[in-house]
Amino acid sequence: MIRWWTEGGREERVLEAILRVGAAGCFIGHGAFGILGKDAWLPYFAVVGIPASWAWYLMPMVGGLDIVMGALALTVPRPAIFGYMVAWATWTALLRPLAGESVFETLERAGNYGIPLAFLVAVGFTFRDASIRDWLRPVRIGRMTPMVRQRVAWVLRGSAALLLVGHGGLALSGKALLADHLAGVGVDPGLLTTVGWGEIVLGLVIAVRPAPAVLIVALLWKVGTEALYPVTGAPIWEFVERAGSYAAPLALLTMSGAPSAGTIPVAGRWRRHGTIALSAATLLGTAMLAGAMPAPPRTVQGIPAAPVQDVLDRLRSGGLVLACRHAITDRSRGDARQVDFDDPSTQRVLSDEGRAQARRLGEVFRALGIPVGEVLGSPYARAHDSGVLAFGRSERSDALAFGNREEQRQERHRLLRSRPSDGNRVLMTHQGVLYDLVDEVERGSIREGDCLVLEPLGDDGFAYLGRYGPEEFDGLEPSETGLHTSRTTPTSARAPQAVIIHGW
Repeated sequence: MIRWWTEGGREERVLEAILRVGAAGCFIGHGAFGILGKDAWLPYFAVVGIPASWAWYLMPMVGGLDIVMGALALTVPRPAIFGYMVAWATWTALLRPLAGESVFETLERAGNYGIPLAFLVAVGFTFRDASIRDWLRPVRIGRMTPMVRQRVAWVLRGSAALLLVGHGGLALSGKALLADHLAGVGVDPGLLTTVGWGEIVLGLVIAVRPAPAVLIVALLWKVGTEALYPVTGAPIWEFVERAGSYAAPLALLTMSGAPSAGTIPVAGRWRRHGTIALSAATLLGTAMLAGAMPAPPRTVQGIPAAPVQDVLDRLRSGGLVLACRHAITDRSRGDARQVDFDDPSTQRVLSDEGRAQARRLGEVFRALGIPVGEVLGSPYARAHDSGVLAFGRSERSDALAFGNREEQRQERHRLLRSRPSDGNRVLMTHQGVLYDLVDEVERGSIREGDCLVLEPLGDDGFAYLGRYGPEEFDGLEPSETGLHTSRTTPTSARAPQAVIIHGW
């Protein structure tokens, strides 16, 4: 380590440190979630046919390998390590649209695969004629030729631009998590649209001309926005995992000649033509994106600021199904490899905030006169306890746990399509189960404590009426003629939900 830092030019030493730390942080942060267990990963395993029961066993293995790779990138860098990082980070980024999420999720993770790729380019590694010995030998960034510098700059430039455009696209689509971040620091979530366009413009400016001042803004912006994860209660690993997002603009900034970094040395007239063409493509791409992007609603990912009146009236009349994700959990711990349903110490459980959230949901239902009949919950403590705290009871059902056995699937279908005989049926389960059942809900968007309101239609399946969390129900008051929004909720903020029929 000392020899590496004392040899070579200053620019190369700083650049190598940034790239190695950036790649390592990404994999160590990602690996930590694998060790802890993250139910948001379940749909990605499902893409390749791995059921949830097996996914929980594989997560610690994946996480452990990620952490090992991160540690090796810091201590004994080899082309094989960084090549694996490029391939694995690209694959995990592609899994998101394959699992039904936005393609912007793949772009937003450009730092994950772009940073290790920049390191391989910087050390002059050539894939075409590389032997096994070449893949396994120690490497470091030496004095870079002008051409190598330009190639590295282009990789970093593309990574920084893509991750900003991707994050901006997610903001424009109204990703619930991003709105929660704004609300968590007292910012109006309605500004999400402005934030999204601002990030896209910033990314396009970096693609055209990455001036130092622009890169500094991008660096500070990414550090600040990703810091909202731990600020709003997420584990610190969320911030660590996004190290590539900070490393891309920082590494590009450290390279001398940043304003023209990445410019290919060609004749003056061709350079001018290329600049004009790139500028025109940028303007055209922006216009096409603006035309293709639907106008974002006042609400976030289909969660209205206040529930629709007819849905509330129907809830009071009974006969509907509320399929809910368990309340807020303690993210400092995960499920053990061998979960004992009778032993909460082997599971991720509700946090104090989550227990209060569940109690509040029950209080709001009682205040609004929404009748609750059958309450079923997953055997996991976090789901079972959510039902008990909210409604005073919960019958355990294996069908609401993770798993795709035929009997589980059939029971889930029955619970969703059969009309309850008394009040409304409540199902306390997990987001992975809900995504499998209801296609209209974007993967990764269901918050802990959210409920999907469904109308059973017998053999015709069910109708999806909307998605609501305790906060939306809490913004209502009972009235003599039914329910109405409280004075603090503007009527203009209401957003009706489309009803879509599912058959089995």
